[in-house]
Amino acid sequence: MYKYLRSETHYGQVFLAEIEQNYKLMQSGELVCFMPGNLLLGAAYLNNGPIGMFANELMNSCYQTWTNTPTGLAPETWSWIDKTQNMAVFPDFMRKSMITTGFIAQDTGYDLRPETIESLFYFYRITAWKIFQAIEKYCKTPSGYTRIADVTKLSNVGWLDFEESYFFAETLKYLYLIFSDPSLVSLDEYVFNTEAHPFKLKTPIQVQAKSFN
Repeated sequence: MYKYLRSETHYGQVFLAEIEQNYKLMQSGELVCFMPGNLLLGAAYLNNGPIGMFANELMNSCYQTWTNTPTGLAPETWSWIDKTQNMAVFPDFMRKSMITTGFIAQDTGYDLRPETIESLFYFYRITAWKIFQAIEKYCKTPSGYTRIADVTKLSNVGWLDFEESYFFAETLKYLYLIFSDPSLVSLDEYVFNTEAHPFKLKTPIQVQAKSFN
């Protein structure tokens, strides 16, 4: 993964590219942003510094896809210009987007995805309050929470009047756990599957930080 998929932009963001017919495509999306948390969990268990550093740079970049849009919500998919590529040959709108956000939004909708939040949960259960506030501000309706059409527009994000089931099962669950006492569903005692269901380990391990102060 590090050798073949890792891609760094001119501005320091690191994303995982896709391989199609031996061609490296500079494109990714929110669905891939569960990976930093999984890598960090493995790095902590194996005491592997390089994997931990890789997880950290991926986490920072996934987080920026949220914080660098006007709404504070991540687009569904995005592309970027690798640092080995000549920026001058790309269209103006792509260069401008790289300069202002560090990526190029493709599908500008937000589908109430949990993946970055899932990784944030693993990352020291760090504060995801800004992400929660953005979801509350732009996705909350009188009847529930909806997918939105465009995270790049403050004036009209475009409610799609559709609430995904995983929003409760994953997105809100990870947000709740981030702000809960770390002893609740400790990573030393439980492992989560891809749908955020906790399973108790037969034998406890030691990966969670001993102090969160």
